[in-house]
Amino acid sequence: MKPENEFGVALGKVLRAVRLQKRLTLGQIYNIYKIPHTTIGNWENNRTSPNFESLYKLASVYGVRVSFIISMAENELKRNKLDDSDAKKGS
Repeated sequence: MKPENEFGVALGKVLRAVRLQKRLTLGQIYNIYKIPHTTIGNWENNRTSPNFESLYKLASVYGVRVSFIISMAENELKRNKLDDSDAKKGS
């Protein structure tokens, strides 16, 4: 499913950041859980969003809880809104 809101965009950023922090390649994730690298790339680049089952699998691979990923995405969304607000004030 395509991200239809700002949260989906923030989620994609977080998924990529956590994967890179864990030093995992898309190929390694495929080898562990058989999630195609194109699918994960689509999630990370906001073309589509993972369903809960897929998000749970990724969290398991990354060694974090789904709630951690969601809270990080919420924080990213808040940060983006603050940045937008600051940019408007500076105009």
